Amino acid sequence: MKYLYMIVLAVLSVQAIADDFDSLKEVRAFTDKTMDLFVQKRFSEGLSAAKAYWPLPKEEIDGLVDQINQQWSIVD
Repeated sequence: MKYLYMIVLAVLSVQAIADDFDSLKEVRAFTDKTMDLFVQKRFSEGLSAAKAYWPLPKEEIDGLVDQINQQWSIVD
């Protein structure tokens, strides 16, 4: 599970720098907030916040949220 968090953090960081953030400090604050949501198991909120910065289509992110919600009990 730690690897999943690290991958998500890396993707968010790289993509966020390329889009709307002015500094690495802003990117770090955004990714920390997003990761906190994941740790709290608030996956829908975390991924919704990331939609604007991820290169994936929004429909795929919604599908990912559904898949996580369905399978989280097994992982947990």
